[in-house]
Amino acid sequence: MSTETSATGKTAHELYGPLLFHAENPVRSVRRRTVRWVVLVVAAAALVTAAVTSLFALAEPGGPPPPWWVYVLGLPGWLLVLWSVVELFRLLTAWRRVGWTVEVHEHGVVESRFGEVRQAMPYSGGVIDPGHGVFFSPHPQTGDGLLTAPWKGELRNAPSEIRAAAQPVLVQEALQQLRAGKDVTFPGSREGKPGVTLSADRLTLPDGREYEHASSQVQYWNVTGDGDAMTRALADDPSLANTIVFLTDDEANGFRTTGGYGIPGWERTSPNLTVMRETLHFLLDPDGHQEMYRAQRARQERELS
Repeated sequence: MSTETSATGKTAHELYGPLLFHAENPVRSVRRRTVRWVVLVVAAAALVTAAVTSLFALAEPGGPPPPWWVYVLGLPGWLLVLWSVVELFRLLTAWRRVGWTVEVHEHGVVESRFGEVRQAMPYSGGVIDPGHGVFFSPHPQTGDGLLTAPWKGELRNAPSEIRAAAQPVLVQEALQQLRAGKDVTFPGSREGKPGVTLSADRLTLPDGREYEHASSQVQYWNVTGDGDAMTRALADDPSLANTIVFLTDDEANGFRTTGGYGIPGWERTSPNLTVMRETLHFLLDPDGHQEMYRAQRARQERELS
């Protein structure tokens, strides 16, 4: 996949950048299940055949009923027949999943099935939707722009890898549009419904309320633990924080919270929430954004080492 040549003569590496993640559902396990199903069918057929043959051989018109062991022999046979039918449908579904390959590139994602390109799309303008699908794109090279797969077996880490690769690309795209003087409208929580709109100087909610960047600020928090053991503390240094809160001085349109007024409802309006938060963070406090980002990367590298 990573070396496959497209109609333009370019490889996936040239089109979408370096390959970051590769995973596939292997055929081996489904082959083993198929062999077990064949053995199951043979055993069921043998037991049913033996029971039916014995029944006809021992049954006499007007005579005594066949011995009890004939029925005992037939019961497990018919149960195995029922089991084999159920297993057949499960096996057919499993065969639809085998050979599915997902490759995540730095600037795009390529997904294939049985070695043939099925969907290939750039992240540009895409929507990360962990609730319904993994990734939607309005600019697919092939396919309908919806990247989905049965996330089984080796593909279980694919959704998180796709989101991790897509997020910085979408943030960079949003910032480039803002620097060019264009507004950025993030997708809404429902199809066809607009979400939050960012411009160079203000944030606009779907209901029309506006908040100027000049009257907004970023508040840094260090949150540890969860549930009853959760602790929250304000952090003066962004490099020591792991959580951010956006506040406004607009008392009339905000709600009272620690250090100022919160913006009500804006974080529940888009599946691209992480992209929206990071873009707004950079607009309001670019230095703090860089410090927090570098500190987070350093912590991740220490955990991996």
